[in-house]
Amino acid sequence: MATKKTQLKPESEDDKNDQNTNITTNDQDLSESNNQIKNKSIEEITQDLLNIKTQEPSIIDAPESLNLSKVEVPSKPDDELIKTAKESLNQKYSTKKQQNIENFESKINKLLNSSENTKNEAKKRMEEINNTFSESKNETKEQSIKRGLVRSSIIIGKLQNLDNEQTSKLSDTLNDLQKNLEASEIEINKLSKEKDDALNNLDIQYAIELDENLNKIKNEYLKEQQKAIDFNNKVDEMEAEYKLKLDQQKLKREKELLELGEDQLERARDIEIKKAQFDYLKSYLDSLNKDYALNILLTNKDFKHILGERYYELYTYLNNK
Repeated sequence: MATKKTQLKPESEDDKNDQNTNITTNDQDLSESNNQIKNKSIEEITQDLLNIKTQEPSIIDAPESLNLSKVEVPSKPDDELIKTAKESLNQKYSTKKQQNIENFESKINKLLNSSENTKNEAKKRMEEINNTFSESKNETKEQSIKRGLVRSSIIIGKLQNLDNEQTSKLSDTLNDLQKNLEASEIEINKLSKEKDDALNNLDIQYAIELDENLNKIKNEYLKEQQKAIDFNNKVDEMEAEYKLKLDQQKLKREKELLELGEDQLERARDIEIKKAQFDYLKSYLDSLNKDYALNILLTNKDFKHILGERYYELYTYLNNK
């Protein structure tokens, strides 16, 4: 049989809506934060208890879901994966390229400097040759004048020989210079080609390693992605399995309730109400100082009337805190 309710001052519908005191045992969460309950008066708490509506006994006292959290599935565009793959290689190959360029340019610069020195030496050599033969020819002319042999065929032949020897030495010097410069040019061209080949090889190595690195990053990304997908699928499976078992338990409970007689059903309703009232009042008193809470419970007759047999259970709980 339903427990008789103690009636306090009736509330208008507007008051109930404004104060949100129309409490139910199934659809509304009866627990409030300690700060909310603590600020209520004894009269408001009593009215809240009386406003708990009589409903059918709950089928199953369990959440509708396990509320398991899923993980975010990684999602990266190919451009981002390529960028990541390049970042680990760019510095490495940039350094290698720079080292190759500096190495070859150093060798080429040495050859260029050597060629410049060779040209300066050849120029100096030619000046020495010209000076030497100029002095020889001047000396020969002076001697011929002193002897009065200016137009002598011997003097003319001797001067001609000096001219021929000068031309020959200058020609030899120029030929040697040309050979040295050509050899240097050949070596420079060879080094330039080697430099280009080395840089091309580095580009090929970079492309190969980039492809390998990208495949590795993609595989790791796909594994991470699949791991997240598998985890979320497992969550779905667990939620589905939980819901199936919960539905089975609900069906079983509904069958049990249908088999109850009216008196047993009414008793079950009263138990639901008493449980909701007990939990609500317990939550309020827990928000207070122990001694103050005990004093309120012992001096309030309405609480004792509303809770019935569970009044002593609440007193024991508070007293033993």
